[in-house]
Amino acid sequence: MSRCKFQLLVVFCFIVSMSAFAQKGSIQGKVFDQSTQQPLVGANVVLVKTPLGASSDMDGQYVVEQVPVGVYLVEVTYMGYSKQTFPSVVVKTNRTTTLNVGLQMNVVEGEAVTVTAGYFMRNEENPVSVQCLNHEEIRRSPGAREDVSRML
Repeated sequence: MSRCKFQLLVVFCFIVSMSAFAQKGSIQGKVFDQSTQQPLVGANVVLVKTPLGASSDMDGQYVVEQVPVGVYLVEVTYMGYSKQTFPSVVVKTNRTTTLNVGLQMNVVEGEAVTVTAGYFMRNEENPVSVQCLNHEEIRRSPGAREDVSRML
């Protein structure tokens, strides 16, 4: 009788452990522009403090699969848009939680950039038939092998 009880106990533990591993769900939804309702391609959906996340496809759709059951902090980000945070997204066993996200456009300001012309300075006073070349221009000319006559 004790051998039968032991086998029954082993089977019971196996079933309980398998059901513990099977307790997963998923999060899916759509990421779109709040004002135009157009889908946002490549938006990042991340479950904070986990390695889980997804990116939206061409239709703005995303799916995060194999999410363990629990409550998660979800962040949705997209370049040029304000970040959205959802603090209490509940994932239930074998269920799909739907989370549609509308992001608002945010202007990204960067530092000022100054653009200057050309690597070599050109003197506008020279006539068209006169050219002045320095050693560096001759050296960098492809195929010239530092020979002025080949460069011209």
